[in-house]
Amino acid sequence: MYRSNTSLMTKQASTGIVLPIVLIFLVIMMLLGVTAIRNVTLEEKMSANARSQNLAFQAAEQALRACELKLQSVNLTGMTILPTGPIPVGSPNAGKNYWEVPGNWTNNAVSFDVPESASEVALKSKRGGKPLVDSRPRCMVEALSKVVSTVNVADQKEQFRITARGVGASANSVVILQSYLVLL
Repeated sequence: MYRSNTSLMTKQASTGIVLPIVLIFLVIMMLLGVTAIRNVTLEEKMSANARSQNLAFQAAEQALRACELKLQSVNLTGMTILPTGPIPVGSPNAGKNYWEVPGNWTNNAVSFDVPESASEVALKSKRGGKPLVDSRPRCMVEALSKVVSTVNVADQKEQFRITARGVGASANSVVILQSYLVLL
């Protein structure tokens, strides 16, 4: 009888410990799950930001190439060619470059929109009229001093600085690119 009494005592003592152990394991599993979900959310945000930055770069590149082509063509309608150097004294933005002033990117007298390409129109129609980027890419052109040939001094070539601005999927992703063009 003594033996059965001890086995009964052991069973009663061990049954009360299972519940707290299971609860501790559940809390640990829940914390691991919450951490995994937070990591996935952070990775999604990083991926969206990288995509938006890539779209902004592509838009700026498109604007840069479009402005270069327009400068090389004989038809310069709608294009303002700015003077060289910083904004003249007397202006509220004196001493800054034209492309450093945010308001110049919406001012049609200083910069201009790049027209939509056929592929952009097709993508826009697939997306229900919604564009990929937050705003149209724009560019501005500054005339630099003429380049003088070392062979023939009378042979001067026009030189321009082209600045393009592209915006990604949100207005927070902005890329500004510059190139220099010498017309032959």
